Amino acid sequence: MILPKGHGQVVFRMKDVELVSQLIDGTFPDYQQIIPRSYKSRTILPTPALLKACKQAEIFAREGSNVARLDIKSAGDLEPGSVEISAQSEETGSNETVVAATIEGIGLLIAFNVKYLREVLEVILPFSQEDRRSALFERVQAEVKSEIEKAVDFALSAPFPDSHEAGEDVYA
Repeated sequence: MILPKGHGQVVFRMKDVELVSQLIDGTFPDYQQIIPRSYKSRTILPTPALLKACKQAEIFAREGSNVARLDIKSAGDLEPGSVEISAQSEETGSNETVVAATIEGIGLLIAFNVKYLREVLEVILPFSQEDRRSALFERVQAEVKSEIEKAVDFALSAPFPDSHEAGEDVYA
């Protein structure tokens, strides 16, 4: 990394790449001030299902300003909730897709630019799938290891005669 004096730039040099960036004067905003420290509602739903619903809504939202509404509906303490993703267009009509969700707290109606939401979900999706694959691999690996340990324990505890004569059973 190089900081050329008086140029307000930073230069990163690697083997075959050189990246030059302009330094911005001022202080970085206090982002922690705008991120809520608590929540009144928490919604958990499968990333692939939400991504699919956003892609469907985006077809209808393109003609407007890419607005899609997410209606988070809490069904009660013991009941699963749902999220309805909807978008409207004067020319093509409307689209509503309901995705099952786990909801803690109150229901909520919010609007997003569905294009940006879809782009974020496309970045998140591979990570959420990788985590599941990794967790599945670890679980299978643990089960296989457990079965091998059982087989080894059984083999070591099986009675082996010091010598066996013809016709005698050998236990393994």
